[in-house]
Amino acid sequence: PNNSSGIAMILLDSDKQNYIIAIYGANLACDDAQAESLDMALVGADVLLMQLETPLEVCLHAARKARELGVTVVWDPAPALNMPTEAYRLCDVLTPNQVEAEFLTGVAVTDVSSAEVAADKLLEFGAKAVVVKLGEQGAFYAKSDIRGHVPSFDVEVQDTVAAGDAFAGAFGVGLSHGLSLEESVRYGCAAGALAVTRAGAQEAMPTRDEVEPLYRASAR
Repeated sequence: PNNSSGIAMILLDSDKQNYIIAIYGANLACDDAQAESLDMALVGADVLLMQLETPLEVCLHAARKARELGVTVVWDPAPALNMPTEAYRLCDVLTPNQVEAEFLTGVAVTDVSSAEVAADKLLEFGAKAVVVKLGEQGAFYAKSDIRGHVPSFDVEVQDTVAAGDAFAGAFGVGLSHGLSLEESVRYGCAAGALAVTRAGAQEAMPTRDEVEPLYRASAR
């Protein structure tokens, strides 16, 4: 009650790329007691999506509970911070962008080849699968037995705000509906592509009815 709500100010540069200034406020006041109160919400869930805008220990608690219940853990390491070995081992899929992948691995991620090098390091750290989001270059995915690249969709970019959020939500939907890793990445990229054609964050989120045709067209 004594903390302000978490807020974020999003800035766009001349290339329509976004920069975020965040004041986390009450987000940082989350603790294990609050995490435990949500344990039952994981019962019957297919996928848990997490990021790092709440304390790491809270995320670890949720990931442990998800693992116990057989729920797929998708972890977006944003904002980037040093993660313990346990965090990687709890990840079914780790989904950094280029900046976050470089922070975690020390590999400068500028293209698909360097994304593969970074992904291999993250797999070595313990993640079961890795998806490196490459913005206008699409996304690179890897796990022990497969790897590949999904190129970006050809769309008119209005702004890039919330493209990663659109990707995350659609990627989770894909996994929950039994799509493969590659198919789920394409589904996420389709949602992200639609998001960048619109201004804003929540306002830019596409619906499933909008994502499906673009996804199906990419599968041909």
